[in-house]
Amino acid sequence: MVSLLKKVDEKGIKLYFETSADDEEAAVRIAKDVMKATDIGAVLYFQVTVE
Repeated sequence: MVSLLKKVDEKGIKLYFETSADDEEAAVRIAKDVMKATDIGAVLYFQVTVE
């Protein structure tokens, strides 16, 4: 199994990931969907962006 996202850093409430995906925007959508699917992620306000 190939990992699409790898967490590389945390600064406060910001999480930083690297991705091997060619389509970074698609990776962002996947990350956001996975986080929203958790009990706590469903009630949090957060942003996922590409830098």
